[in-house]
Amino acid sequence: MISPQRIKGLRTKLGLSQFRFAQILGTTELSISRWENGHVHPEGAAAVLLETLEKRAQQKSTDDLQKEISAALAGAAVIAGLALLLTILFKEK
Repeated sequence: MISPQRIKGLRTKLGLSQFRFAQILGTTELSISRWENGHVHPEGAAAVLLETLEKRAQQKSTDDLQKEISAALAGAAVIAGLALLLTILFKEK
């Protein structure tokens, strides 16, 4: 389990606000705050993503990791857009 200090350290290293970090992890700003304060611990996919991000942060420079995150988010946005388009097209029939 990733500690509150490690969560905040990772977010700070990436230069992200709690709001932006929450968007990347698919959670809320309140959840990020509660994780960083130790009130609750991340679970499920968020915990896995945090562990993965932390490992990648140890292997790559901050700039490279930020670029990697941006590319992944752009890819996810394209996939989401295609899924929405397909949903609209199939509902029309």
